[in-house]
Amino acid sequence: SGQCVSLSYLFPDDAWIEDLDLGVLLAHESRGEIKVTLKGPMDASPITLIEPSADTNLNYNLLLDDASSLPINDGNRDDLTPPSYKRSAGPQTEGSLDRYNGLNARGTWQVFVCDAKAGKSGLVYDLDLFFKTTANRQPTAIPQALFTPINTPLSIILAGSDPDGDPLSFE
Repeated sequence: SGQCVSLSYLFPDDAWIEDLDLGVLLAHESRGEIKVTLKGPMDASPITLIEPSADTNLNYNLLLDDASSLPINDGNRDDLTPPSYKRSAGPQTEGSLDRYNGLNARGTWQVFVCDAKAGKSGLVYDLDLFFKTTANRQPTAIPQALFTPINTPLSIILAGSDPDGDPLSFE
């Protein structure tokens, strides 16, 4: 109980996250005893991606991806032969990886894998953070509500802002 391993990853540049996924490849004779958390540079404490459960199947070989609606614990054991991350599953809490979209990736990211019970051991073969980033953040249009009588033209002025300070043009 309380046995943990961690991976620290330094993202060195300013880049804004469009998508973040986590690959988990580990051997354990009762994977339901495993808890996986992630702490980004902007987090005060780690967020849980895989909670301990009643699943008694072997191993995890999966890609945690908010785009997937498949369960982490699907009633099948995961095969550890290549390729890595054979199946996709959504994190335990819907949207927990999406919460990073639009944030700056720069800084130290930490993944923690902990065994919740004593008596069984496991091996972490691989943990990979997959970042899809952009150097250019999206501009924002300033909302407005306009009304005009039927068949009456209306002149409007569009306005917006760009967080990177890039000039805007409207077409």
